[in-house]
Amino acid sequence: MIRGGIFFKSDAHLQWFLAIIQNIDAVEDGRIDPEYGAAVYILTADDELLQKSRTYISRHGIRFEHLLKEVDFSEGYRVLVKLAGNLFNPQNVAPAPVDLFILDNENFMVACNALVVRSHRHLFSHFADTYEAKVNVEQPWFPLLPGEER
Repeated sequence: MIRGGIFFKSDAHLQWFLAIIQNIDAVEDGRIDPEYGAAVYILTADDELLQKSRTYISRHGIRFEHLLKEVDFSEGYRVLVKLAGNLFNPQNVAPAPVDLFILDNENFMVACNALVVRSHRHLFSHFADTYEAKVNVEQPWFPLLPGEER
């Protein structure tokens, strides 16, 4: 699916992206912070990637070094997480460009579109028609994701 000119793997990918971006305060003057936007876009691409990375995301940053050390990722996911980390902070190690070729078609599209998300401050409204995140009592900075109830 395409929303705001950006490819999303699924409606859940879009909803997770919007929920997290909004709830970690990565929107200012209606525009998405490009560093957070690119990283969160990648980390919300599918349920497995999100579930493995969500405790490392907060309003205070994304702990990529810990995420890569502590979580067991497939080779493809490791490439995506490294790319997310580098787009978030250029001091983080980036994957070699040829590493992107191990990704399946959808994840390759995610990697390419993350560069577009990082390129400038996109309007939040280009991605969201009407969106309202549910409050997560246990982690108020992290929204309840679609399908979760607590």
